[in-house]
Amino acid sequence: MALRSDSRSRWRRKESSMSYKLLICDDERMIREGILHAVDWPSIGIGTVATAKDGEEGWSWAREHRPELVITDIRMPKLDGLELLNRIMLAFPYTKVILLTGHGEFEYAQQAIRGRAFDYVLKPTNPEALITVCTFALEELSANAKRTVLATEEEKDESERLIQQIVRYVQEHFKEQITLETAAKQVHLSTVHLNRVLKKEMGTTFLEYLTHVRIEEAKRLLLSTRLTVHEISFDVGYRDPKYFSQLFRKMTGSKPSEYAEDVRGNSGESGRKVSP
Repeated sequence: MALRSDSRSRWRRKESSMSYKLLICDDERMIREGILHAVDWPSIGIGTVATAKDGEEGWSWAREHRPELVITDIRMPKLDGLELLNRIMLAFPYTKVILLTGHGEFEYAQQAIRGRAFDYVLKPTNPEALITVCTFALEELSANAKRTVLATEEEKDESERLIQQIVRYVQEHFKEQITLETAAKQVHLSTVHLNRVLKKEMGTTFLEYLTHVRIEEAKRLLLSTRLTVHEISFDVGYRDPKYFSQLFRKMTGSKPSEYAEDVRGNSGESGRKVSP
């Protein structure tokens, strides 16, 4: 279902600056048209307005366009307003649904409120009442959006604080026998959660980061000290010099005993070969 042609010329110019979409769903054309034209929708923050003649048509449009606001009759052919409400709430729980109800349908309206409808409006529809209810719904949508932004910012701040803690922990303790488990205990997280945060924020796992720090320190020691490979292996946290040598070669392309010579050779300097 497309945006109605009679509303297109009126509102299409403003769609780019509006963020909310509205679906009007009623099987009576006069009611649909009345609601469509009774309110200056852009003035309250609605940029796109679509109409549907029954619940099935409305649901089809809602699935494709995900409206933030839906105004629907309760009694309709094919798919009634309560079933449409249930489907929308399951698929798009943030959407605000306003029910149109007759004087004899209060029981249905109350059932709808319990089913998470935002509110209901009596027919025949009073434009002022409709504006009031829609404005409240949009204000709640805006407030929810702000809370989501704040929660996202708080989550980001927490992730940054966590990363700082882990970086400091590794920098201070990489010479020791630290593991993902010991690091997770330091920040009171599960190992899975910690690795997930590290992967998201740093693009690496804990073990990969720890290995990087240790190998970088080993490279520094090989270039600036006269320590043996065996001594450097222990100094950067590896108790098995053979494993350290294999890992170092994998990470750098050089054996530890030849690293300083390779680096200085590439730079045109003469150097020494480190003892194993």
